[in-house]
Amino acid sequence: MRKATILDLPSCGREEFQHLIGHPSLDVRRSRPLACKSSEIIILGGSQRTIADLDYLRRNGGDRLLRSHLAKGGSILAVCGGYQMLGRWLYDPWMKQGDKPIAEGFGFLPHSTFFGAKMLNVKTTATLLVGAGAGGEITGEEHRSGFSWTPDGACGFAPMLAIRSRTPFEGKASAAPTPENCRLVPGSEPFDGMVTNDRQIWATYVHCICANPAFQRSFLTCHL
Repeated sequence: MRKATILDLPSCGREEFQHLIGHPSLDVRRSRPLACKSSEIIILGGSQRTIADLDYLRRNGGDRLLRSHLAKGGSILAVCGGYQMLGRWLYDPWMKQGDKPIAEGFGFLPHSTFFGAKMLNVKTTATLLVGAGAGGEITGEEHRSGFSWTPDGACGFAPMLAIRSRTPFEGKASAAPTPENCRLVPGSEPFDGMVTNDRQIWATYVHCICANPAFQRSFLTCHL
């Protein structure tokens, strides 16, 4: 049985990974960064204040923990805010994600993120592109103001999902890409998420991805 640790963050939801808890091949626990013990998988969930949670991780040994974890061959699963933290830079001119307009990410992935003034709130359907479950359907949700982009020429990763459709939640305003503003609007990225070529890092914007059998087949096949 493999050990997986969900890192508790101040503004991270606690129900994101319920579909992994109780899995017969996983021993899933929650832990603060400083209390995190040996684990094959570290999980970074979504965040309502990504830059504030990133600072919390750094103050509490998260930077050293993640680097050591990867160096030992461990894997990271990151969703939404966790995905954003793993990139290079985070730009937040309205300072809704913390108390600074620019923050440096952990740099494990090549993308950077810009936080705009509008939220994307949608039900998402996608096709998984990586692993044993490739070609399978993925359904979930996206709730974000961040738009992430990757510089030309970046290598060492594959996109995780090809988006089929996004349906706005009834009663919730949602950012919509247009020809004039699509460069920085969440949801206008050419693909979703990243999986590193060594399969150590899996990251996506789609919440509830762990509820999908296709994703479980791909992710757990690599780590069990």
